[in-house]
Amino acid sequence: MRFNQHSFIKITRQTLMLLFPIAYVGTLAVMLKKAFFATDSFFFNIADLGDIMPDWLWTGITGLTGGLAKITFGMFGVMAAYAAARYTAKLYHQDAPMAGMTGFATMLLLAFRYTRTSNPNMISFDWNLLSVRSVLFALIVGYGVGQVYRWLGKGGEPSDQTIETLEKMQQRALNAIRPLFFRWQSARS
Repeated sequence: MRFNQHSFIKITRQTLMLLFPIAYVGTLAVMLKKAFFATDSFFFNIADLGDIMPDWLWTGITGLTGGLAKITFGMFGVMAAYAAARYTAKLYHQDAPMAGMTGFATMLLLAFRYTRTSNPNMISFDWNLLSVRSVLFALIVGYGVGQVYRWLGKGGEPSDQTIETLEKMQQRALNAIRPLFFRWQSARS
């Protein structure tokens, strides 16, 4: 029972409950692609889908299922960092949306590779840090960002029912500068 009372465990549970439906959609896409639309699959050979389906439909469905799987699993770490930072800040009554975006940006900064390429317009990322393989790392990063907002941020979670005025939005952005600057400094070193 005491194990479930730790804030990291609570945040991890909430984050995974948010992300599991997304993982389920990605898993269904992989299952459809491998079970029905792979040329060596059981259903493909029994139903003779290669002869029944036109090529344009075949290409579209395999592209859709493959793309859906790559998007859901390829950006899973970034979504985990966003959700963990948001839930951590929300637990401590801080600016949850801003903390979530900071967690998102922090994961992108950590995954960015500073390498010179032949094409100066090409950006290089370590995609393993952004994917489903690094969920634990992303949870720790998101939790850390939320804790930075807890200790350095100004309190006051924005209300969901009211429309913010320009002055309130500017004040929220100014209140987020200190935690953002701290994250930027730690990412540079």
